[in-house]
Amino acid sequence: MIRPAIQMLALLAVLAAPPALAPSSGSQALFPQAAGPPVPDKSVTVILPKGTVDLTSVRFAPAPGQSQMFNTFWCGVVITSPGHAPQGLVVIGEPGPTEALSCLGFQAAGPLPSMHGAPRIGLLYRANSPNEESVAAAVITFDAQAGIWKNDDAATNYLTQIAGTPSLAWMRRALGHGD
Repeated sequence: MIRPAIQMLALLAVLAAPPALAPSSGSQALFPQAAGPPVPDKSVTVILPKGTVDLTSVRFAPAPGQSQMFNTFWCGVVITSPGHAPQGLVVIGEPGPTEALSCLGFQAAGPLPSMHGAPRIGLLYRANSPNEESVAAAVITFDAQAGIWKNDDAATNYLTQIAGTPSLAWMRRALGHGD
């Protein structure tokens, strides 16, 4: 009796896979920096003032030449929202404010105060460097003119410069009231 229940749960897990990561949708194409297909971590829906955004965190090893480190993993996010094609965005790993030896996984996501009318989402990941494991905060912003989400390096860099334990509430306080 247990075996059919496990098979049914496995089937339900496959059927419940986020559409952006279904094999036919080309999740690998969303992350050309990846050595192989990105592995889904967790999915969340973020409610913004003008709609919802579905986020699926993924982990992957960077392709040869993308990182100087061996045995490292980067984290990205697949972003889907009504009226827009799925978009892949590397969040932890590439050179920049969220460069880390390795991304260990997704922790949380939530809306942040908008800036100049642009919606922003805060992301929290567990990451490690040669010396420690920590929580890394990252900010993504919707660029309405281009119709895509982008890493907000200025906001993310600011967060790395201030004291505090990264959380969504900490990010909201640090980035002010927005518009």
